[in-house]
Amino acid sequence: SSLSQSKRDPRLVESWAAAQVETSNNFASQSLFWHVLSNGLNHQIEHHLFPGLNHGHLHLISPVVRATCQEFGVTYKSYDTWRDLMEATLTWFDKLSVDDTLIAKN
Repeated sequence: SSLSQSKRDPRLVESWAAAQVETSNNFASQSLFWHVLSNGLNHQIEHHLFPGLNHGHLHLISPVVRATCQEFGVTYKSYDTWRDLMEATLTWFDKLSVDDTLIAKN
C-alpha cells in the first residue's frame, strides 16, 4: 500500500504537529460564507492543531500557522474554493486507487 509505514515521510511519523498539518486541508479560508456555513471548520489545519480553540478564532491564528509551516518546511494545503478542494480530493482518490503491487510487477 502507498500508505505503508515504511514509505511514509518520517516527519509525519515522528511529529504529531507535522502530521496534523500535512494530512489536513483548508478551503475557502477567505470566505465569510464558508466560515459561517462550516462553522469555522474551513480551517481544518488549525482545528486539528488546536481542537480546543473556539472555531470562530481559527482564522486569526491561520497566518501564524502558515508562516511556521513555511519556516519548518511543512506543507500547508489551503484551497481557494470548495471546488478546488474537491478536485484535489478526487485526484488523491485516484492515487489511492492504484495497486502498488501491480506497478512493482511491471
